[in-house]
Amino acid sequence: MDRSAAIKLLLDLCDLAQTEVPDYDSARQIGWAFEIIHGELYSDPQSRPTNHQKIEDLVKELKKEVRLDLPSGADKSIEKELPVSLRQVYSYDPYKVQKILSSLTRELPEK
Repeated sequence: MDRSAAIKLLLDLCDLAQTEVPDYDSARQIGWAFEIIHGELYSDPQSRPTNHQKIEDLVKELKKEVRLDLPSGADKSIEKELPVSLRQVYSYDPYKVQKILSSLTRELPEK
């Protein structure tokens, strides 16, 4: 996949949340896909746009909103993590996710 196709895919992911209100799980899938593609696209610091930090800040906000970082390690257990996960799902605000993804659309380069 070339740079132009990757940027188009990022924009398409952002648009998904604008055409329909994403539920929690859909928002997470969009977030994970965006995070991976964006990370690969700009893994070389020389290729990053001037507003890269702004994009990174929005991705961090999205990660926090839909808990993209999964707990891992021997000290983690499903029983301990379940209350946190359920609170996250309960407090999910799809319109906040739409706003973040809309902001990302404006910050992404044109291709």
